Amino acid sequence: MSIERTSGWRVRWRDAGRGSTRRSRTFKRKEDAKVFEAEITRRRSLGELAYLEASRRTLADLAGEWWELYAKPNLAHNTLAGYAPLLDGHILPRLSGLRLREVTPEVLACFRADLEAAGVADTPCASRW
Repeated sequence: MSIERTSGWRVRWRDAGRGSTRRSRTFKRKEDAKVFEAEITRRRSLGELAYLEASRRTLADLAGEWWELYAKPNLAHNTLAGYAPLLDGHILPRLSGLRLREVTPEVLACFRADLEAAGVADTPCASRW
């Protein structure tokens, strides 16, 4: 792990040692970079570094991974055909840019209210959300 001077201050680290993905984050102030470096060190020692990285993922990232790794290999063609328009037509246009840590009960309640206002929640699948 290192802090280096760039146009700001960049903290560089690896996810889990040699051969792993290199990461970096830039800060305007050196003190902020030092605090972040200490947090990375702390999380690494607690085994929580993966959680830090996962918190940056968006719902669109998760949906794409879920579709490829779970849905396509495990669900019937008719089920996929039913899920695809819901995912592409309603879920992703409204929620895709949210980071997973931003998907809260309040966000989901607003999402459901939006669907109901659009007349979507009257369908059998949508009522299960």
